Amino acid sequence: KPDDLFMEAEKAPMPTGDMTFYAVFATETTSENAKLVDFTSGGKSVLAEIEGITTSGLGSDYSADSHAPYIVKFDGTNDYIIWENINSNFVDSVTFGVKMVGGSKTSKMTVLTSADGTTYTEKPACVISGNQNDILSFNVPIAATPAFIKLNFTKGSNGGFGNFVIYGT
Repeated sequence: KPDDLFMEAEKAPMPTGDMTFYAVFATETTSENAKLVDFTSGGKSVLAEIEGITTSGLGSDYSADSHAPYIVKFDGTNDYIIWENINSNFVDSVTFGVKMVGGSKTSKMTVLTSADGTTYTEKPACVISGNQNDILSFNVPIAATPAFIKLNFTKGSNGGFGNFVIYGT
């Protein structure tokens, strides 16, 4: 329940230039029904080797030294990642993060679902807007058993894409 998120806690240290902070979704650390699609060890080449993943149009990876875990580069309209639901599991939602790396023009990531990999249904688009190096996190409800989930980029500015999590059963 939401009030549980605001318990008293130790005060965090004041951030300094040598510290990096990442957002962690609570369910990522506790859910047994989550599939983490992790490709930070090698960017788009590792992503392409994951069973059930198809990509198109992605640019050269961003430097892990300065952008990890947001290293997969979306740099053109209709760049995409497709995840195939190999086990036909029910999907509650998909969660992902994007770092604004290529400027401050508004982009969007549209999540689409498909029963056959050809005809897709759009979920509400995730607006990627802010300043250079802003990190935005999204959780898109799916509530279905799609055969495919597609993350499709519409360019305003480039974006660095990090790992994503598929929640379901």
